Amino acid sequence: MSRTMTLSIENFGGIEAADMDLNPGLTLLAGANGAGKTTVLRALAACIRSDTVMPILLGDGKEALLKKESHLLVRGKSGSVTLTGEQGMRRVTWPANTAKGTGPFPGQVAPSRMALGLIDWMAIPQAARIKVLQETAAKDPTFSAVITREDLDRAVAGNRLDQGMIDWAWQVISNNSFDVAHSESSKHMSESTGGWRAITKETFGEEKCKAYLPQGWEADLASATREGLQRDIQDKRQAVDRAIANQAVDAAEVARVETLAGTPLPDIAGLEASLAMVRTTRAAEIANLQKLLVQWQQEPQKIIDARVAVTANNNRIKAIRGEIAVMRSGAPRIDGHCPGCGIPVAIQDFGPGHAPTRYGLSFLDGTQVDQAQIDALETENARLAAATQQHNISITNHARSASEQVTRIQEELNRELSAQKQAVQVAENNLHVAKRQVGEITSAQSQLAAIRAKGGGASAAEIATLRQALNRSETRLKAWEIKQSADRYAEDARQFAVLKEVTAPGGLRKTKMDTALAGLNARCAELSAIANWGPVSLTADSDLLYAGRPYVICSAAEQYRCRVTMQVLVASLEQSPILLLDGTDILDSAGRMGLVNLLRSTGIATVLAMTAKRDYASALSSLFDTIFWVQGGQVTQISTIGQQ
Repeated sequence: MSRTMTLSIENFGGIEAADMDLNPGLTLLAGANGAGKTTVLRALAACIRSDTVMPILLGDGKEALLKKESHLLVRGKSGSVTLTGEQGMRRVTWPANTAKGTGPFPGQVAPSRMALGLIDWMAIPQAARIKVLQETAAKDPTFSAVITREDLDRAVAGNRLDQGMIDWAWQVISNNSFDVAHSESSKHMSESTGGWRAITKETFGEEKCKAYLPQGWEADLASATREGLQRDIQDKRQAVDRAIANQAVDAAEVARVETLAGTPLPDIAGLEASLAMVRTTRAAEIANLQKLLVQWQQEPQKIIDARVAVTANNNRIKAIRGEIAVMRSGAPRIDGHCPGCGIPVAIQDFGPGHAPTRYGLSFLDGTQVDQAQIDALETENARLAAATQQHNISITNHARSASEQVTRIQEELNRELSAQKQAVQVAENNLHVAKRQVGEITSAQSQLAAIRAKGGGASAAEIATLRQALNRSETRLKAWEIKQSADRYAEDARQFAVLKEVTAPGGLRKTKMDTALAGLNARCAELSAIANWGPVSLTADSDLLYAGRPYVICSAAEQYRCRVTMQVLVASLEQSPILLLDGTDILDSAGRMGLVNLLRSTGIATVLAMTAKRDYASALSSLFDTIFWVQGGQVTQISTIGQQ
């Protein structure tokens, strides 16, 4: 950090409001316990890196709060932090968890979480510590643990590895990682040993591989080639084929061929004519039965008319029942319309004094039930029901008769079809047998002519000898191929085993890291000497030692010195523009003085927090470039450059 930056805090954590000008050099945040010093450091961290919007982390780097819990970071409904410098500005707002701006270090290296004091070196998992150390050391060629292609070449020198195998290993390392290369080498080694076991049908062993010879192996195969062995097999196979082609025929076989060749040829034309006749013999009977079946499956017109009459009668019966129901209910009946106004009226049989009259008109207000008309309708209903019953009897009788006829005709038709099918199958089978016999007789005639033309030939014993020679040549090729494959699998397994060892965590990486570790520990010793405290060093497992003692048995102050030394080492190697330190009050006066000397030596702008009284903090003005006092949610400046 080469220029002054301004940090503005609003309702974040325990800080209600603050505007702080942060100068290059050493800045002290002083105040009582719980005053908000750590909150100021977290506010700075939140604005410096894009991945620290939630600036409270566990020791191993995992976020201590979920995004949905960010309301716990602010006072009231919302809070914000803004960091402004000549090179940029960044503002973070909670609980919206938004970050806007380019950041105050756009042209410099972004500080790591280690430099910002967000993670504890000893809380990081061991594998991650080693990775961080390798990545950090790589930024300084003096301590670099980065492995080059030349390092890999030197590591495998003398192991007789194919150049292509080394190229493959380096490609996997470059594109992925040493761990992937180690895993792939292990996998390919297992595949190679498995291939050796599969081809040899034996258990794998390095010494066994060297002495292995497959069944059928002969000493001269060591200098043989695939092409030569294949030519030998081809020559032997051609010799067997020639002998078989010129093989002498057994006398009994000759007699059998002569008998078959003299057999008369079957009458193919007659059998074909017979088949054609069988296919048409029953055609007329089948056609007649099919026609008769269709006729019986169709209803005659009188049955169709009967069904129509039944439907009509049923509809009329239903209507009559409705009319009778209406009459019996005494509902008004319309007999006509008034000739004057056209209103529906009924004719009544009652005149003045309820005396009968012939014609009496009245508006519809009810009428007496006409029993005569109901009787007439019921008579018609009975007549229609009787007619419908007769029609149904006719339909039922016809259906029964038609079903019987259809069943009888269908059975007769099935018998005719089955008989025709069986006759056709017999005729077709006879024709097929005859054609096969023609082929056998013709072949026998040709074979007999060849036997008579050839005369003598190779004996069965001679052919057997030639076959044995062919089998031996084929066995030799198979043994040669098995040996070649087995040797190839064994060599691949050997080379992959070398790569597996070189890419293992304890291989080339450890060798390179041991060299880098020596340089890093030398740098740690220098930093410890500047701070005038016991030497801090790293073990091969990236654990920390203080004055040669393991970190876990050291006092809290000694552990703090270890953590600060690692923080300064990492920040120095990565050329971080800023350092944030918390909890410095754990050190005594001598330790704090050593810490100030150490931080001054790095040239890195540093903001550190210390629990102290105001007068004590003011007394430290000669040691720090800027001092801020944190109290009651406010931050005030009590000393700066020029006031000392």
